[in-house]
Amino acid sequence: MKPEEMAEKLKGIYGTELQSVVLYGSAAGPDFHHRHSDFNLMVVLNETSLSVLARSVDLCQKWMREGNPAPLFVTSSYLVSSFDVFPIEFFDMKERHRVLYGQDPLSSLTLSREFLRLQCESELKGKLIALRTEWIRLYPSKRKIKKFLLKSSSSFFALFRGLLRLMGESIPPTKREVLGRLQQRTTLSMTSFEIILEVLAGNKKLSRTEIMPLMEDYLTTVEKVATFVDTIDTKEKL
Repeated sequence: MKPEEMAEKLKGIYGTELQSVVLYGSAAGPDFHHRHSDFNLMVVLNETSLSVLARSVDLCQKWMREGNPAPLFVTSSYLVSSFDVFPIEFFDMKERHRVLYGQDPLSSLTLSREFLRLQCESELKGKLIALRTEWIRLYPSKRKIKKFLLKSSSSFFALFRGLLRLMGESIPPTKREVLGRLQQRTTLSMTSFEIILEVLAGNKKLSRTEIMPLMEDYLTTVEKVATFVDTIDTKEKL
């Protein structure tokens, strides 16, 4: 099922109770890849009680069985009150989204750089601990560690875009350009992430001997980026 078809079915279920359906993430940008990109949908309703959500459960479960993430159901009041809690996610949505139905719920988004820095630091340091823990769990399986490397890398690009915003940079359209801009501004090597992008794009194959050194460099890079973010202190408005 295509996102546009999903939006039409949601419109049929909710009618005037449905405010917006928004496609966001890589599927709405130039980095879309049919094997690795998800169709992420945000559905804005007048109300999100369980009785209301139950009306679209069958449709959503079918959508998920096709390999898509569960739709994100929210109200407009939730969005307004949550911009300061999830600045990275909402800025990413704002910059890479396409309205499939209704009004654009992200058009009036404004946030402070202080909130953005705090989330960047929290997410990076939390993910760093999670990476080490998962490596311990998967060791010594190089096959599993390779799969983990490729899968986990995607979550860092939202953080990298957030870091560029903190430094007053416009956000490049592709992940590769994001890495290049970040490397220029921080002087940190982003080689491990560049290699992962090559593998995901099908332009490179990782040999068994490359996996562990790549994991080591990957962890080191994340740690250095987290340390860099910790040095940024600003309360200016974006």
